[in-house]
Amino acid sequence: MAQAAREAAAAGDGDGAQLDALLGLISPGSARRRADRFFLSLASELAEAHAAAGRARVALRVFGRLADRFRREGWTQLTAHALRWCAHCANAAGDPTVRARALFELLAPELAPSAAERVQTHAALDSLPAGEAVDVDMARIHAPVVCHAQWQHWELGDGAAEMPFQVTLDCRALQRPLRLRELAVEFSVASCSVRV
Repeated sequence: MAQAAREAAAAGDGDGAQLDALLGLISPGSARRRADRFFLSLASELAEAHAAAGRARVALRVFGRLADRFRREGWTQLTAHALRWCAHCANAAGDPTVRARALFELLAPELAPSAAERVQTHAALDSLPAGEAVDVDMARIHAPVVCHAQWQHWELGDGAAEMPFQVTLDCRALQRPLRLRELAVEFSVASCSVRV
């Protein structure tokens, strides 16, 4: 199957279905870690071949899945590699939203350790067309902005519970101002220390 996918990518045939099937063989909790890593590296090479052949959407779909997997595994360098390709393929496919999300995550300190990489990523973000805001779920990615919430205490009054809190955003990884349109804070009461 891997050889057929490689030949199809090199020949310019196919829509990436063989590559999707190859990625479907990989299970996160597998005892075959070396085989999984081999298949992941092969999938990355095949996606690069699709990108080189001008099939940016196919490559983008695969690199997006690879970035998700690498992120789950905690492989920051491979995540950054896949995200760079996502940004490149999204640009070629004309998808500024996906490109903006990939570039934003690349600003996370663990993914862009050097100042030169952060400058390049900021320049790429600056080249995006002005338009609508892009929603980014910071809980699912390596976030360049870290949110810290501090709850003071519960106050009971008039039959309703109130809980004053303070939210700070750590934006040290960004070299430019961050514009927020909306900030959603979610929490579980069970995980908070409560004082009445």
